[in-house]
Amino acid sequence: MILAGSAQAAITYVDADPTNTTLADGSALTVTTSGTNAPADGTTWHIRTSHGNVGPDIYCVAPAASAPEIRTTISGLAAGNYNLYAYYWVGGGAAPTGNNRWDIRAGLVSGALTDYEWDDAPVADNADIDPDILVDDGGARYLHQINLGVVTVDGAGLAHVYIDDFSGNDNRTWYDGVGYELVPEPSSTALLGLGGLTLMIRRRR
Repeated sequence: MILAGSAQAAITYVDADPTNTTLADGSALTVTTSGTNAPADGTTWHIRTSHGNVGPDIYCVAPAASAPEIRTTISGLAAGNYNLYAYYWVGGGAAPTGNNRWDIRAGLVSGALTDYEWDDAPVADNADIDPDILVDDGGARYLHQINLGVVTVDGAGLAHVYIDDFSGNDNRTWYDGVGYELVPEPSSTALLGLGGLTLMIRRRR
């Protein structure tokens, strides 16, 4: 008997920038740009062109949790099922607290986003979620990955990820980009194996 299965596909990263990121409804996103922090009013998204080895084209929003929801579009995909991911930065080293938590909201449906709050000791009675640590920028900042789930892409070849600043954040939301990973179909060999198993069962009956 051959069990259905296939090798894990690779994740393709897509940087979020003004060419693929809009407001949630698809209208144009106006951003400010500089090499330093975002404006202090917290109502706009911002591109910080560089920070050590982080950047360029990193979206960043200052406190107040009032920036608009935005959407990054992945295009040119073949029809199929895809795992989608979001990436964001957290400051303060491996165990950030207070102003260095840099939390985010993300999801696959506009207006129905999940709060992702970094927590080095999550407990059962809260909604904290620990994304996977991917990159350590000299011990000061960590890039985290959020697995947002699976979407089905049709012939238009488009997939969308929605991002917003975190309602309880007291510093910033530092959004980096998105990733996609094709969910492989069962291999033809595996399907043949399952067909053979079905035939054996029928014969035994």
